[in-house]
Amino acid sequence: MGYIFGFDLGTSACKAILFDEELNPICSAKEEYPTISKEKDWAEQPAEQWWAAFCRTTSEIIEKSGINPSEIEAVGVDTMGSVLLPMDKNGNPLRPALLWMDRRSNTQCTDIDQALKDRLFEITGNRNDPSNIAPKLLWLKQNEPDNYHNAWKFLHANGYLVYKLTNVMTMDVSECCLTTLCDMKKGEWSPEIFRALDLDIDKLPDIYECSEVVGKVTKEAAQVCGLCEGTPVIAGLMDVISSAVGTSSLNEGDVYIAGGTVTAVGIIHNTPRAHMALHLHNHGVPGKYISVSAVDFGGGGLRWFRNIMEYSNYDELNKMAAQAPPGNDGLIFLPYMVGQRTPLYNGNTQGVMFGLTPEHEKRHLARMFMEGTSYAIRNILEFFMLTGIKPTRARITGGISNSDTWVRIMTDITGLTIDLCASVDVAATGAAATAGVGIGMFKNHAEALSKQKTIRSYKCNPENTEIYDKSFSLFKNLYNNMLSSYDFAAEILR
Repeated sequence: MGYIFGFDLGTSACKAILFDEELNPICSAKEEYPTISKEKDWAEQPAEQWWAAFCRTTSEIIEKSGINPSEIEAVGVDTMGSVLLPMDKNGNPLRPALLWMDRRSNTQCTDIDQALKDRLFEITGNRNDPSNIAPKLLWLKQNEPDNYHNAWKFLHANGYLVYKLTNVMTMDVSECCLTTLCDMKKGEWSPEIFRALDLDIDKLPDIYECSEVVGKVTKEAAQVCGLCEGTPVIAGLMDVISSAVGTSSLNEGDVYIAGGTVTAVGIIHNTPRAHMALHLHNHGVPGKYISVSAVDFGGGGLRWFRNIMEYSNYDELNKMAAQAPPGNDGLIFLPYMVGQRTPLYNGNTQGVMFGLTPEHEKRHLARMFMEGTSYAIRNILEFFMLTGIKPTRARITGGISNSDTWVRIMTDITGLTIDLCASVDVAATGAAATAGVGIGMFKNHAEALSKQKTIRSYKCNPENTEIYDKSFSLFKNLYNNMLSSYDFAAEILR
């Protein structure tokens, strides 16, 4: 029997999973790592910690599983998106990577919009944002010119790990969509954009299909991570796209919810349907597209609350939240704690608690994070309908899916029937499935994922949905009325 290795690098932790030929998880390992924030709106991580985590978790899996590394037939990697990492000619990072939630490039983002105007959306199919690569590149060129000019290539997180494994620098097609540098329809870098911004196109690596085998594990990499020299490595995927694959969201109209630190929501299309409020990506399946939006700190909000309350796990929070009623006795939370990309595109947002009274208890506080994220997801679904498809059903995975209370709340607020995936590790599953397709183990993604199961379906309670309809109107009204305060706070606090 052969095996496939899937590696999922998220914002706060990575997970390595060994799968068999039916994509059943055999063994896994996980490691957490910190984010550095030297200044407001900055978010950085040293790439070396990703590679160290990869090597440690890989070695752990090989040791725990007892398999021979030669039995691993392919490696698939998915990572958080919109990461900028300058690499020198010797393959060394010149500085820590700028993460997706790094928003220091607001000025450069405005400059790009003014330079290209409507052409930017026409070419890229996406709205510009400080989280994207192009404004970060401009910031680096203007503020750290030595790091810009000394960079041989700029990689994202996926490209860095693939490079460390194969010595080949790459960009996968699912990641390039949010660079603000890519021609969406062609899947190529746009010379017009590079000229307009006076950026060097040769500093970006070649773009590959996600399933394309771009190299093999080198002798040097094998010695430190434990994989076998010569093991094929694919270009890989952005994590939200890998989650789409891992949930078997492969056909037009399929919707998935990946409830992690970033709670991503996506809908599949057969043709590119660009909308200014949404991210548009190439799917991991060639010829398919995904409209994606997210609550940028959706799952992160409850984790933050867990940490400050010093709970060791989420069990007590789930029990408390279940004791509060639908609508939370008027306590509403805007979950936009770290600035918000799609669909709001507002870098000034912060979390807002509204309706707090002396009657509210800890159970209400726990529930407000769950309801707030679910309201934000319902808001995203309204934008999906503007692309011409009305979602009625979704698949859910990620940490949120471990909470029966949270999934029930989400079902009642959105009105969707929500299917719970058997595995919460669908990003790594998607990476492994894509690797299997890349080496010819599977004919296509549908065949690769044919054994994946749904373990439960949640249907909304109409009485609860009626309560939430009113609260959702208040949620949207509250956000709209907060806009001037967000801007004012940004002005006086920076």
